[in-house]
Amino acid sequence: MPNTRLPILGPPANRWITGLASAPMFETEECARWTSVVAQGEPSAVESVADDSFERIGRMLQQANSEFFRFTLAGVVGDAEPAPFTIAPGDVASANGFGLDADHSVRKLVAVAIISMQGCEGAEVVLPSAGKAHPMLVGNVYVWPAFIDARFDLPDGGRAVGLVAHAFGPSFR
Repeated sequence: MPNTRLPILGPPANRWITGLASAPMFETEECARWTSVVAQGEPSAVESVADDSFERIGRMLQQANSEFFRFTLAGVVGDAEPAPFTIAPGDVASANGFGLDADHSVRKLVAVAIISMQGCEGAEVVLPSAGKAHPMLVGNVYVWPAFIDARFDLPDGGRAVGLVAHAFGPSFR
């Protein structure tokens, strides 16, 4: 006989799980330095300017996770990260290798730092499936769950350069 005295509750919900967090993180001079390093095209050059930028991106991932997403994390800023990438109009994060895929199934969060933009007035970072969007600004870092794909809405002819890093943890938690 079922217990009729206990109410049946739905699963606990986290309305932030499909969120898009953003915050200004890098000053203009830092973005210019990163842009010149990325233009060299050498992975070792990115490591050569590994000042506190890696640490700040890592702290932002941890803070966004603790305040909004609440995943179980094992680490932040994976090997060879932050990694540079170029954004063209209509690009999606998964096409650039961000987020979850068969080779990176333990990624929990994606962090993208925008370090330069040309012809990008009115550009946005958009999570279409979650109905969220934030204006894309140089120096800002954007964080979203790795299981959601993001789109970069840039005007035709626009181009942006960014750095990507991930937080990771055990599967399904």
